[in-house]
Amino acid sequence: DKECVQNVISSLKKTGLINDNKYIKEYVSYANEKLMGKNKIILNLRKSGIFDKNISSINFSDVKERQKASKLLPKLERKYQNLSTVEKRQHIVIALIREGFDNEIALKVVASVKPTPIKQEKKNMVEMFEYYLKQADRKNLDYKDKKEFIVKRMVNKGFRYSEINNLWEEYIREIY
Repeated sequence: DKECVQNVISSLKKTGLINDNKYIKEYVSYANEKLMGKNKIILNLRKSGIFDKNISSINFSDVKERQKASKLLPKLERKYQNLSTVEKRQHIVIALIREGFDNEIALKVVASVKPTPIKQEKKNMVEMFEYYLKQADRKNLDYKDKKEFIVKRMVNKGFRYSEINNLWEEYIREIY
């Protein structure tokens, strides 16, 4: 049975019906149109059973990789538009890496991301503060724990401690 299978595969290769190089060329072209990074392309080729010796012959240009990543940028900026500038940039870098781009390419591309407008960032910060305040209230946290709970989460979201502290002080003035 194995010999029969090998004979069939051999004859298909001779007639050109099985051609790894042709498959690689067509898949890379398709993946480039879909704006996939080189790491995702390589991973998918490996999953398809293509050997590393064949994959290593592919030439990935840093210029083209950066162009593809840059084309993805507007979509990613829209997706994360309501986040703080820091958090938006972090999410975009992660998304680009997930799409198969090298860390260096992702960082270069994300450098061109426009900061979130100050009004929008302030609005986002107030909304997030109110959200975490409700969570803290549901947990029946005391004054100190409530502040720590909110600050910790908001700093992790990319907001500055001083701005969070200002919001906290405004909140305290309102309730006392």
